[in-house]
Amino acid sequence: MAIGLSQQMNSLFYIATFLIMLHWSTSSIPSSSFTPFAAAQSGSALGNATFYTPPYVPSSCFGFDKDQFPAGNLFAAASEYLWNDRKACGKHFRVSCVGGTNLGVAKPCKPGSVIVRIVDKCPSPGCQGTLDLSAEAFKTIADPNAGKVMISYIE
Repeated sequence: MAIGLSQQMNSLFYIATFLIMLHWSTSSIPSSSFTPFAAAQSGSALGNATFYTPPYVPSSCFGFDKDQFPAGNLFAAASEYLWNDRKACGKHFRVSCVGGTNLGVAKPCKPGSVIVRIVDKCPSPGCQGTLDLSAEAFKTIADPNAGKVMISYIE
């Protein structure tokens, strides 16, 4: 019996989550720094997030237009992986913190998620995250002292 693409993607998501949890249980990073994303939705992807601070203009998507920024400054820059030749501009992603990436902050994640709008590109080679969140968006899901966290995200 053939398995549909969505079933395959869902299976891959759970396999990736298992491998991450296995890595944390066998690595030198304390298991307390990993908070499983209990409400993972089918189609979610795993990555990491960093944050950047003002000035936020000009952006790669909308230049100096001040209307590009959603309420609360909840926006992000997309990595090369998501950028897709500017097709990411204006898209929205729900982002949740699922774990830390270093020993600096034992429990970096905050409960819940944030919806961000893509307004910029996080250029290589300096880009260190799948999503480079605005400082306001990052502090909604994680302790800014962590600097970089593992995330689950979905468009």
